[in-house]
Amino acid sequence: MLSAKWWGVASAIALMMLACLARADQQAPGWVHQPPISSDSTFAGVGTGMTAAIARRNALADITQQISTRVSSTTVSSQSKAAGDINSTFEMTVTGASVAIQFNDISVEDTYLHSATQQVSVLVHVSKASVIRHILQRLNYYASLQFPETGSESEKLLWLLRYKHELEQANAYALAYQNLTGAASAYTFKTQLAKLLQAEQTLGVRVVAGRDMSDVSALIRRQLPASGEPDLWLQLAWKKQHRSNANNVQQRISLTAQLTESQSPYRQLHSATIGVIGEGDSLATAALNATQKLNQQLTQPIAHWLFKDLNAIGHTQ
Repeated sequence: MLSAKWWGVASAIALMMLACLARADQQAPGWVHQPPISSDSTFAGVGTGMTAAIARRNALADITQQISTRVSSTTVSSQSKAAGDINSTFEMTVTGASVAIQFNDISVEDTYLHSATQQVSVLVHVSKASVIRHILQRLNYYASLQFPETGSESEKLLWLLRYKHELEQANAYALAYQNLTGAASAYTFKTQLAKLLQAEQTLGVRVVAGRDMSDVSALIRRQLPASGEPDLWLQLAWKKQHRSNANNVQQRISLTAQLTESQSPYRQLHSATIGVIGEGDSLATAALNATQKLNQQLTQPIAHWLFKDLNAIGHTQ
């Protein structure tokens, strides 16, 4: 015999389902077709999708677009999502640099189920103060970066490779803060960027790799300073493996990059490994797919893959 407690739970679920069906049969609320205007303290966004999670993500993308418009009339919004449906980090481009916006104070104000399509629409509010707080946290981190003026040539070059892209982002965050608040940012990064530019004009990195890696070497070389005699070597090596399973073939490429001194004893200063797996119906197509994936990573700013683990630590600050 079913317990009274079970019947209570079943009744509650049934009532919730009836409430959802009733909501779906009602005329869509005004915000579905006419999104509310954001206030001085809150961003409002509307999103629609096949699940509530996707709709929520699309609503946050809508808010990112609003922020992009406020930051600069020439800004192009470029939202990106992590794996899975639920994601609260989006990116926008400011003066050519990517700015990641992390939404923390998120409130789902209303939900509507479209009975004809079974899609879900959500109305989301995000506190402007939380967005500004996130930008300030990033600015505080960037302000802590100090170019090693008294360091060796190798130390300067390592710092340049790791932080050049981040300092370019810093200027974009400062502009975003200024446009969202109406107040000039207390942070300036012109001096640090000037020091980086000077280092780029006097320092150099040479790529050392086998002939079978000429395409990979060329991709990487485009991002490296190459003035005068090389102060560091970037030594590349890769390992390829494949396996077959029914009609599917996979190839794995492991690329190892080692930054070393350019003179004996060629002391290793830093190393990183990138691993990609390509798939296809033959070894040739799997190899091509793996190569394409590897090239996609290598066309990213060099700090993203060469200092990936270290940057992950820095970005938690």
